[in-house]
Amino acid sequence: MSGRSLLHAPHWSSTTWRLLGLGHLTGMLIALHMPLPQTGMPGPDHVDKIFHVTAYAVLAWLCVAVLATGSADPSRVRLWQPPYRRWLWALMLLGLADELTQPLTGRTASIWDYLCDLMGICAGMASGSRTVFAAPRPDNHV
Repeated sequence: MSGRSLLHAPHWSSTTWRLLGLGHLTGMLIALHMPLPQTGMPGPDHVDKIFHVTAYAVLAWLCVAVLATGSADPSRVRLWQPPYRRWLWALMLLGLADELTQPLTGRTASIWDYLCDLMGICAGMASGSRTVFAAPRPDNHV
């Protein structure tokens, strides 16, 4: 890619990041609401916490990517500014709604799962801000 980041490659538009985000969100919500077998979740104890952290971290990172690619100069935008704060609140509410609706599918709501969701959101937004805002800008001349 010679000096260009994946985020700023010409074929990765804001629409592309939105579609990736929607696809991830859809898959995440399906996976987190599937009824568990009677024997419980396969694998070591509490492995589902890793899934919660990872799913929300990727979703938060994609949200930062969407906002940054839609901005004229992502290097001047910071996480404490209004668009990012709104996304932070939206993701926190999504995590809460996710936990509160899990009993409808035979799963149990857990404060620990929600705390893992919040950790993933913070990790995803922080890593997104480091990778997105620090990425080199593409050359403007062809």
